[in-house]
Amino acid sequence: MLKVEKISRFYSQRQAALHDISFQVNKGEMVFIAGASGAGKTTLLRLLYLDDKPTSGNIILDKYDYKNLAGSQIPKLRRRIGVVFQDFRLIPDRTVAENVALPLEVVGKSSKEIKRKTDESLKLVGLWPKKNSFPGQLSGGEIQRTAVARAIINDPLVLFADEPTGNLDEHNARALFDLFKSLNVLGATIVVSTHRLDLAMEYGRRILRLESGVLLDKEPYEFHRQNRKRDRSRHQDRIYHDSGDFYNNFPGDADAGDSMGIFQEPDDRGKRSKRKPDG
Repeated sequence: MLKVEKISRFYSQRQAALHDISFQVNKGEMVFIAGASGAGKTTLLRLLYLDDKPTSGNIILDKYDYKNLAGSQIPKLRRRIGVVFQDFRLIPDRTVAENVALPLEVVGKSSKEIKRKTDESLKLVGLWPKKNSFPGQLSGGEIQRTAVARAIINDPLVLFADEPTGNLDEHNARALFDLFKSLNVLGATIVVSTHRLDLAMEYGRRILRLESGVLLDKEPYEFHRQNRKRDRSRHQDRIYHDSGDFYNNFPGDADAGDSMGIFQEPDDRGKRSKRKPDG
C-alpha cells in the first residue's frame, strides 16, 4: 500500500535531514517510526502526508506516485490521508463536533452525512458526550482523541500520527496507543512516529528506528515477540471509552472521501487477530 523508495531530504549540501530511506507498509499494518528528538521523524511524516517533497527518491501510496503527481491530484490524495498533527490544529472557537466535521464540510458533504460520520467518529474514540464542548474545555488526552476523530472521519487509506504522545502524561499516552490498537484491529493502516521506543515495542507489531536521519537495519523484533501474545489479547476487542489548514486545501467534489476506510469490514489479517492467543 505504502512504498518509500530511497528518499533523502537535504536542507543544504551539508545538512541531511533524511538519507536513503526505504521501507514498505502493507494494508492493515500498524507501524511505528521510533527515534530520539532530531532523528528525522517529523521530516519523514511531512513527506508521507505531502507537506514537503523529498530531495531525491519517491513515495507511492496506493495508486498514487508522488513523483508524478499533478498539482490537481495533491488535494484529492490528501482527502484520502488522515493526519494527527503534533500541534493538534484544532480551531478554538469550534466545538469538538465542529472540529471533527471540518474535513467533510470543506468538501461539500451533505448535513446528514456530516452528522452521521461525525457521531460515528466521536463514538469510536469515546468522545461523543463531549461533542458540544470547546477545545479549551478538554483535557490533553481528549484534545488528542478529538484530533484522531477528525483524522479518521473520511475513512482514510492510511492514518499518520506525528509524535501524538509528546504532550501527554503516561496514562493518556497509553490510552491513545490503546485507541490506535483498536483502530488497527478494525482494519486501519496506521503509521505513528514516536520518541517512546518502550511504548512502540509494547504496542507495535513492527518498528522502524531512525537515528540522525538514517533508518537502522535491525529492528527490535525479539522484545516485540515476547509481548505480542499479551498485546493481542489485551487490545483486540477493545475500543477506548474512558488546524484545518491541511483540510482547507481540499476543493469540494463528488468523490471526496470515497476511500477504502477504517469503518469497512476488517480484512483477513484483522479477522485472524480475533483468535484466542496461544497458551
